[in-house]
Amino acid sequence: LRAVRGGSWPGVENGEPNIFKGVDFNYHLAMKYMEKKMPKEAEEALSRVLEVDSGHEEARLERGKIYLSSSQFFKAGKDFELLIEKYPESPMPYYQMGVLFSRQGNLNAANHFISQAVSLDPAESFFRIGLARSLGKLGRFSESLDHYRLVLERGDERSEEHTSELQSPDH
Repeated sequence: LRAVRGGSWPGVENGEPNIFKGVDFNYHLAMKYMEKKMPKEAEEALSRVLEVDSGHEEARLERGKIYLSSSQFFKAGKDFELLIEKYPESPMPYYQMGVLFSRQGNLNAANHFISQAVSLDPAESFFRIGLARSLGKLGRFSESLDHYRLVLERGDERSEEHTSELQSPDH
């Protein structure tokens, strides 16, 4: 309690806790804003999270996705780059970086990053579907079909559910 009153913890102002600046509060607030399709407010809440905890993986990823969906490619790329640097074994930042490059028309770079996501988590069908789409855009139809077949052979019912939640390289 002395540490809280002494102001040495994040989210503490003038010796008193300020829950409105806390990581958990702002992260959950951002998720609510996203549910309500309020990306600007969600981005602001996520930025407050990152001011207190710059290593908050989920907040940085979600903020990057908000930037990506509003075509703020530079900002999105910075968030995804930081995540790749800090969490090199996490596939989602690679996938999102691939989506970013696809939207910018750099299909080779998109394919590279989406391939990285698949290599880090080959069991996740939505990454593999993203790779199949990416390969198709590059005219590598045989390889693309191989990835679609693999997903179908696995019979992963979650693949359609998850791909609808993710931003695909097609958008």
